[in-house]
Amino acid sequence: FQSLSSWKDEFLIQAAPADPDNFPFVVLGNKVDLEKERVVSLKKARQLFCSQNDTPYFETSAKDGRNVEEAFEAIARLAQEREIDEFEITQDNGVILDEEEEGRMRRLRRGNCAC
Repeated sequence: FQSLSSWKDEFLIQAAPADPDNFPFVVLGNKVDLEKERVVSLKKARQLFCSQNDTPYFETSAKDGRNVEEAFEAIARLAQEREIDEFEITQDNGVILDEEEEGRMRRLRRGNCAC
């Protein structure tokens, strides 16, 4: 956990995302299937990095697949939420939509088509 901040910074330098301050991250603690060999408690893991950086934390197991899908879904949701927020902030095409049409457009952008 001591290296997470520097890994995050290095990733942002190498990847150069358009908005590094809002780039979505999650932290994964792997090998949760080896509970007897645990080095860092769940509480400590959350305190050390995640709570300070508002970053979701998942304990996973590549061996038995525990929480792997949930972690991928969380990062996809975060990315989608931030993309939608960015789109709404930068959208300036001069078209004024009524509330019903605006709601329909939001659902479409989020993949929840109400057709």
